[in-house]
Amino acid sequence: MPTVIECPSSEVLERLLLGQLTAEEAAALEAHVVTCERCGHAFHDIRAEDVLVAAMQEAGSQPVITSAAAEALIPWLKRLRPKDPACTMAASAADEQTPSTPLALPTYDFLDAPVEADEIGRLANYRILQPIGVGGMGIVFLAEDARLKRHVALKLIKPQLLQRRDLHERFLSEARAIAAVEHDNIVVIHEADEISGIPFLVMPFLKGESLEDYLQRQNGPLPVDEIMRIGREIASGLVAAHGRGLVHRDIKPSNLWLERRRDVPAPGRVKILDFGLAGTMEQLAQGKAPNVILGTPTYMSPEQGRGLPADARSDLFSLGCVLYRMATGRLPFQGKDVMTTLFSLATETPVAPRTLNPKLPADLASLIEKLLAKKAEERFTSAAEVVDAIRTIERKRQPRTRGKWIALTAASILLAMLATFALLTWLHQPPAPVDVTFEYHEPDSTIVLQGGDGSEDEFDVATTATRSLRPGEYVVRPKVATANRTLWPASFVVEPNKPMTVPMRLVGLIRTYDGHSQGVNAVAFLPKASALALTGSNDHDLRLWDTSKPGPGIRLIGHDSPVRCLAIAADGKTALTGSGQAHPRNPDIHLRVWDLESRCVVAKLDGHRSTVSALAFDPRGRTFMSGDMDGVVIFWDAKELAPFKTIHAHGHSRVNGLAFLPGGKQALSAGGDHQLHLWDVDRQTIEKSWSGHTESITGVSAAPDGKHAATSSLDGTLRVWDLQTGKFLALRGHEKEVHCVAFSPDGKRLLSGGWDKSVRLWNAESGEQIHAFAGHHRSVRSVAFASDGRRGLSGGSDGVVCLWELPR
Repeated sequence: MPTVIECPSSEVLERLLLGQLTAEEAAALEAHVVTCERCGHAFHDIRAEDVLVAAMQEAGSQPVITSAAAEALIPWLKRLRPKDPACTMAASAADEQTPSTPLALPTYDFLDAPVEADEIGRLANYRILQPIGVGGMGIVFLAEDARLKRHVALKLIKPQLLQRRDLHERFLSEARAIAAVEHDNIVVIHEADEISGIPFLVMPFLKGESLEDYLQRQNGPLPVDEIMRIGREIASGLVAAHGRGLVHRDIKPSNLWLERRRDVPAPGRVKILDFGLAGTMEQLAQGKAPNVILGTPTYMSPEQGRGLPADARSDLFSLGCVLYRMATGRLPFQGKDVMTTLFSLATETPVAPRTLNPKLPADLASLIEKLLAKKAEERFTSAAEVVDAIRTIERKRQPRTRGKWIALTAASILLAMLATFALLTWLHQPPAPVDVTFEYHEPDSTIVLQGGDGSEDEFDVATTATRSLRPGEYVVRPKVATANRTLWPASFVVEPNKPMTVPMRLVGLIRTYDGHSQGVNAVAFLPKASALALTGSNDHDLRLWDTSKPGPGIRLIGHDSPVRCLAIAADGKTALTGSGQAHPRNPDIHLRVWDLESRCVVAKLDGHRSTVSALAFDPRGRTFMSGDMDGVVIFWDAKELAPFKTIHAHGHSRVNGLAFLPGGKQALSAGGDHQLHLWDVDRQTIEKSWSGHTESITGVSAAPDGKHAATSSLDGTLRVWDLQTGKFLALRGHEKEVHCVAFSPDGKRLLSGGWDKSVRLWNAESGEQIHAFAGHHRSVRSVAFASDGRRGLSGGSDGVVCLWELPR
C-alpha cells in the first residue's frame, strides 16, 4: 500500500517554501503538497519572518493559490538560499563599464606598486587607474595597457576569493565563453591569464551606456523601429553564442551595451556583456550547471529557475522580457522584491503589450508574447527564427517607393543623355592650354606630372617653372622619394582660361629626437627663437632642443617626479613646469620657475595638493595660472611668485588645459567636467561656460584673434569655439581620443594629436583636415607650432619628439 503522508504543519510548510529542509525531507513532502488542495490553500495563511509574507499578501486580491501554483513555486523557493555566496547572481555588467565613485575597498595589496602618478597599482603590463565596478566574483578596474596605450576594463577575482581554486576556473570560464564567440554584437576578450595566483581578464573599455540606463532615461516605450533594431541585434548575438553551444542565462538590459555614436542621440550597436553565468547546452541538458538560481528574476525563464533542462530558448524568454520592457516601458513580471517577483513569474500572465502601448504593431506584440510563453516548446525554436521574424516585420514597415524609383530612373536616364551630349561637344572643342607656374624650393627640384589620361611629364622646376597645361586634374610627385615626407599638394586642378601658381613643398617628418627615456607630456617652441624648443617627460627631465639640427638636446635637471606640463613666457626667457607623483614617499607636486638663459631653476613654488596638470603665462607678464588633478586653479603674481587666488573651478575634476587670450585680460580653462570656461583674469571669476564635449576635455588653445578657441577631448573630436556666441565647429578624423590641440600663429590652422598615434593638421575655419602625419609608435600627448607656422613639434608616450614640416 502507498505510504500516507499527513499534511505538514504551517511551520514545516514555511521551511519547505524557504528552502530550509534537507533534500530528503523536501522530496518526501513535495509529492504530497503539489497534489493536496488543502496545502495549496495553506500557502495563503503561512506566518513567516520573511519577505514571503509580503509576496503572498501582495497577491491578496487574487484568487487563493492552487496546488498547481504551489507546484510552480516550490522549485523556485527552495533554491533561493545557496550555501556558497560566491555562486549568487553576478552584478550588472554595466556597472563594470561605467566609471563612478571609487569603490570602498581598504587596500589594493594584491596589485604591484604604482609607478606613475595617475595609477593605483600595476598588474602584468597593465596600469591600474581606478576601480569602476564590482561583480559577483570580481572587481573591475579602468586600466591602461602599457604596451598598446589603450584604455581597457580589467576584471580581477575578488581578493577574498583567491584561496578558492575552484572559483578560479569559474572566473576564467567567462573569458573562455566570450572568446569562443566572434560577433559584432558580443563583447570581445583581449586577454585572459593568471599572474601570481590572480586570474584576470581584459575587455574593451566600452563607450556608451547600458540599455538599462537608456530605458531609465526614456521613461516609457521606445520607438517601434528602435525596439526592433535593438531586439534584432540582441537576437543576432544570441545566434552566434548558441551556435557555439553557449546559453547566456542572464540576458537583461544592464548586460546589454549600446555603443555611442558620434553626435547621434539614438543609441548605437548592441553588445552583449557578462557571460559569467553562461553554460554549455550540454552541461545544462545534463543538469551539471550550478544548482542555484542564477540570473535576474525579472528576466529569468521559468525552467531556468526550476532547475529543469535549459537550452537556447531560455535566453529567448529573457529576450522577450527585454522587448516587453522596451515596448511598454514596464516589466512583464513585477514585484517589490525577489520573492514577489518570483511569485509573479511563476503564476501570472503579463498584460498584453498592445494594451499598454496601442501603437505597437500587432505582429511585433505577437512575437513578444510568443517569446514569453511559460513552456519552452511554445516559444521560437531558435534565435535565428527571431531575427527572421523581426526582419519580416521591418520589411513590412518600409514605405513603398516604386513610383519614386521610376521617377528617379527616368531623371537619371535624361541626365546621362545630356551628359553624353555635353561630353561629345567638349571632345570636339578641346580647351586651350593654361600657363601654370610651379614653386618648389628643394635641393632636388625635379618633379613628375601625371595627367588625367595617365601620361607623365618629368621636368626640373628650377630651370622650367612655368608649363602650359590643358584644363583638368593633375597628380604630382617628386622624382626622388624622401623617407617620411611627401609632396604637398599632391594634386591640383587647372581650370579653363585661369592661369595659376602652384606652390609645393615636401611635408612630413623632418627628424625625431630620442633623448627622453619615457613618455613626453609637454612640448613648446620658445617664442623669440623659432628653432629652440622645450620638452618635459615622465623621466623627470626637461630638454632644450635646437630643432635646426639633429642632436640629443640639453638636459635640464630639477624635478623629482614626472614633468606633466610646461609654459613659456612671452619674452622666451622664463619657463614654468608642473609635476606630480602619486607615490606617498615622493609627493613632488611643485611648480618650478626656470631661467632659460642660465637653464636653472630659480624658484620652487608650493600651493597645489595634487599633481599639477596645466599651466599658462599671461602675455602681459603680470600673472600665470596653474591647474591640478583635483580641479583647483591658482592665480599667481608673476613678479612676486606668490599665489593670490585659489579656486575649485572644475568641480574637483582634473584641469587639463589653460590658455590666456591675447591681451591677458581673459583666460580659458577646461578639463574633466567636459566644459570650457572663460575667465576674467583681473577678477579671477568665470564669465561664461560652454558644454559640447561628451567626455573630458584634454587640451585648450586660444586663437590669436582672441575670438576663438580650440579644444580636444577624449570623445574623439576637436571643437573650434566662437567665444562670443558659444557656438562650435566639430572636427573629426582621429580614430579615438584626442589628447592635445594648438592654434597656428596666424590662427588659420590647428595641430592635434591623439590615441591613434597620428598628428593632424586642420583648417580652423572650415574644419577640413589638411594632412595627417604618422611617425609616433604610441599616443601623441602634446603638439606645438613654431613661431613662423612652417613647422610643428609633437611629443608622445613612446618618449619620442617629432619635428614636422607643415603644409601652408
